[in-house]
Amino acid sequence: MDRVIAWSTVAVLTIVVVLFFGLVQVTSCADAAPGQGESVCTTGPMGGAAVFWSVVIVGAAVVAASIWRIVRNVRIVRIVRNVRIVRLVRTRQD
Repeated sequence: MDRVIAWSTVAVLTIVVVLFFGLVQVTSCADAAPGQGESVCTTGPMGGAAVFWSVVIVGAAVVAASIWRIVRNVRIVRIVRNVRIVRLVRTRQD
């Protein structure tokens, strides 16, 4: 079960990092010269859109791999537990 906990931690931390990159916004403003029009401000994800989508794609792959490993490890633990129970029952019957 230690591996399940470790892979769950990886998945949660990856989700936190992706959300951080998605929710933290950066605003940049270009001030116009006095009397020459208006200032222009833009807001976007930290690092730009390309970095954000790269982080999302890599994060989704890491979370998917983590879920796959969690499911696989839980199945292995159940199989080992069932084999031990069967052996225990057989030794008590003898």
